Amino acid sequence: MSRKRIKALLLIGLAAAAILVVGRINSLLFGDGLLLITVREGWIKYETAVKAVFANREIVLTAPIEGELKPIQEQEGYRFRKGEVIATLFPTGVDISRSVKETAVQAPISGLFYRSLDDMEQILTPQNLMQLELNELLSHIEGLLAEKAKNNSRLNSFSPGNNFFVKYAPIGKIVDNLSPTWMFVYLDSNKNMETNKEVKFLIDGEEYRGTVMKISEQPKGAVVCFNQFIDGTIENRVQNIVWCYKPSVKGLLVPLNSLYKSGERIGVYVAEEGIVQFRSVELLGVNEDCACVKGLAEGMQVVVNPGKGMGGTKLY
Repeated sequence: MSRKRIKALLLIGLAAAAILVVGRINSLLFGDGLLLITVREGWIKYETAVKAVFANREIVLTAPIEGELKPIQEQEGYRFRKGEVIATLFPTGVDISRSVKETAVQAPISGLFYRSLDDMEQILTPQNLMQLELNELLSHIEGLLAEKAKNNSRLNSFSPGNNFFVKYAPIGKIVDNLSPTWMFVYLDSNKNMETNKEVKFLIDGEEYRGTVMKISEQPKGAVVCFNQFIDGTIENRVQNIVWCYKPSVKGLLVPLNSLYKSGERIGVYVAEEGIVQFRSVELLGVNEDCACVKGLAEGMQVVVNPGKGMGGTKLY
């Protein structure tokens, strides 16, 4: 065997060994070290928890005479039509000598009748949210709420046994449930708020939409008028709710760190028939954990830890 042939065979052997070594290294770095996840369809929701203070149109009713109140309905929040008798006052004290007969208390508007009052009926109103200085107004409301929590009861609430009232004393209120509910919502940033913009919130698990009427810098937040009356905002004037600050997006969900930029293209590495390949995707939305994409089939396996030169890697 000639020396040239021996040298050629030696070079071929070294090249083959090099290929085997490189293949083994690729197997260690890519094949053995790959993390794969199966993609599924889902939603990315842009939501954040916020604090809200609600206001409705409320009319406080007062006793036309001194007397004992006999309500038509003991149930709180019972709805009466305008002009219907809510309760009857039977005269006591000095009014008896004046031959005052029992006096009917009628609903001035259609709405929900509550005997419980919390001293905020004429303070926390839609008009005040629009016209008054919000920092002072809301600070006053917070003070009333703190006092209420300290006493662990409704301010000026009336128990069924407390049915005797002097003339002009408040006996309850009518809440207009045909008018929309308003609120002030506290925000960390007004970035996604604009006057006259439609906004969406989740209140007690239900979706409600409203319009931004006013933006406040102190305190930071916004006044919102909803499209309807919202149940539960009389009993709980202050609530923790959810602000849907951007429309939700639906698509295939992949880990955020699985996205890879190849030139001008954004995509992911997928495993197909045992080989890693790059697939371009359309990015629909992202959050802190994952991305919502279009351009993949549900059930495909995506590489969680992509790297340069991964395309064409054999998994086994």
